Amino acid sequence: MNLEQVGRNWVAAWNSRDSEAFSRLYAPDGMYVDPSFGIRRVGRTLVRMHHEIWWKAVPDFVMTARHIHVAARSVIVEITAKGTSRASTSLAAT
Repeated sequence: MNLEQVGRNWVAAWNSRDSEAFSRLYAPDGMYVDPSFGIRRVGRTLVRMHHEIWWKAVPDFVMTARHIHVAARSVIVEITAKGTSRASTSLAAT
């Protein structure tokens, strides 16, 4: 599997709402980074928990890959996202 396909699988796993399956895309010490919100989660347990929390907060969330950037050992997925937050405060992505 090439790295671009890894990125596409990542988007599909995020959208599947299966937090356990999403976390298994990461190495045991893998890092999830969301620069829009300044979030870093290290390890499958924290990645799974983040995914679960996200779906509870934004149950109608939909992510679409705009561009997948690949490098020697990294994949960066540039996305477009839509969803309605259940949070009592608003969060603005940058």
